[in-house]
Amino acid sequence: MTGTLYVLPNVLSPENQATISEEARTIIAELRHFAVENVKVTRRYIRALGIKTDFDACSFYEIWHKRSDEELLEAYGGALRALESGEDVGILSDAGAAGIADPGSALVALAHRHQFPVRPISGPSSIFLALMASGFNGQKFQFHGYLPVEARSKQAAIKALETETRVHNTTSIFMETPYRNQQMLEALVNHLQPNTLLCVAADLTGPAEFVKTQPIKSWKNAKINLHKKPCIFLIGVI
Repeated sequence: MTGTLYVLPNVLSPENQATISEEARTIIAELRHFAVENVKVTRRYIRALGIKTDFDACSFYEIWHKRSDEELLEAYGGALRALESGEDVGILSDAGAAGIADPGSALVALAHRHQFPVRPISGPSSIFLALMASGFNGQKFQFHGYLPVEARSKQAAIKALETETRVHNTTSIFMETPYRNQQMLEALVNHLQPNTLLCVAADLTGPAEFVKTQPIKSWKNAKINLHKKPCIFLIGVI
């Protein structure tokens, strides 16, 4: 019998370990093979869960973002061999749900290619929590990752998302590097129509959690500091 690849959750906020289920904790405690973004972050997370793991007896494999098939097979060879021998492997990103706006999907694809079972374990995802709290269309939505950094390209992307949202009654979701959040909010205020609805969801599950949906004309007068806070932006229709 082969092992199972578990796609596991991490916390969104280090201050809130309660968002991780007992099922996830039990699986993590039993694993000895991990595919991770950062080994130090993973070890710190496991310790914070109160799990006593002998890390010297564990194998850690780096999650790669975009590589050729040959490089992926080389990087994940150890994980695939563990699965082949009947040992389970867990994927963990640095925050939130692995494989969603995070690396990890390449290893999942390899597991499917080699006929290994894959099990996703539920946990916090900033994208879906933001959508749940926005009041926007949850039947038809799209995550766009990061918008362009260059000013003109960013403006064009914002306008395109606004048009798509209005024409197709969909929800457009995107994010920004935390230290550029304030500039992103300013760009949205400057380039979206006054009546367009914007939701800002910051520090989800954290001590400074903030979620608000309102028209752009109301955001113009909002005094909010998003600098260096993990944040999700949503454009939608109610």
